[in-house]
Amino acid sequence: MRFSGLQTNFHFVPRNQPNSSRQKEAQRLKRLRALLELTQVELAREFGVSPGAIGQWETCDRTIPGSV
Repeated sequence: MRFSGLQTNFHFVPRNQPNSSRQKEAQRLKRLRALLELTQVELAREFGVSPGAIGQWETCDRTIPGSV
């Protein structure tokens, strides 16, 4: 993994949690991806998920799983 030493510490935020918590996690993921200069496709490849999942995580359409 290209950023194996980087601590991401994303936490699962259930859909019933306040939107602000989910939005903060989504914004954090997007900022991290930008810092690493990765596209959604590249990050998806690193995480072993679809590029659509990354987009959905970043827009709060889908919750970020705790294992990521």
